[in-house]
Amino acid sequence: MSNGIPVPSGLEGHAVTVPNASEWVDKVLWDTQQYAAAGQTFLDFFQAIPASLPAGNLTQAGTIGNNVMIIRSIGVFIRATVLGINVGLAAEVISKQGVLRITIGAKDYGVWPIHLLPVGGGVAGYASDNTGLIPYDFSNLGVPDPRASYNLTRPLLIPPNLNFRVRLEWAAAIAVTAATNLTVCLKGEMGRFVQ
Repeated sequence: MSNGIPVPSGLEGHAVTVPNASEWVDKVLWDTQQYAAAGQTFLDFFQAIPASLPAGNLTQAGTIGNNVMIIRSIGVFIRATVLGINVGLAAEVISKQGVLRITIGAKDYGVWPIHLLPVGGGVAGYASDNTGLIPYDFSNLGVPDPRASYNLTRPLLIPPNLNFRVRLEWAAAIAVTAATNLTVCLKGEMGRFVQ
């Protein structure tokens, strides 16, 4: 029987849904916020549904809904791409003078210096527009290698329907050359119901 409809013998194994079953999949959650050129003392991540997929992939503000997430790695990507401006200095200032704090429910579960949290990917170095007239500065925290990321000694578990937040904090507002996008990535596995 499936919703009261008899299923012929031997065809139960072809169902596209499995009641009361779960699966675990690799998952990366990310969220992007803009650090103002004038500086600021904190940025909160994962508190709003992002405007687009490149900006973030949380589907419910502040929670992962009915799912379970095991965080094994955390990272901060400094998405600075500005015409003709030295954003490398901004990245250095932002990363060396800030910390990342994870709060799950009402408790803090860790505080780390941002400079220890490379995301393990992205552009590094310097490039131009191939004319030599307009330089582009690219800056990133860490080497663009998937192995270059900060792995937690003890993974963190975010339970279903519990609020969580990641906050980047600075002791004082630090002015930078231009507004800079920062992306926080939480890498691990997500447990979810099989459909």
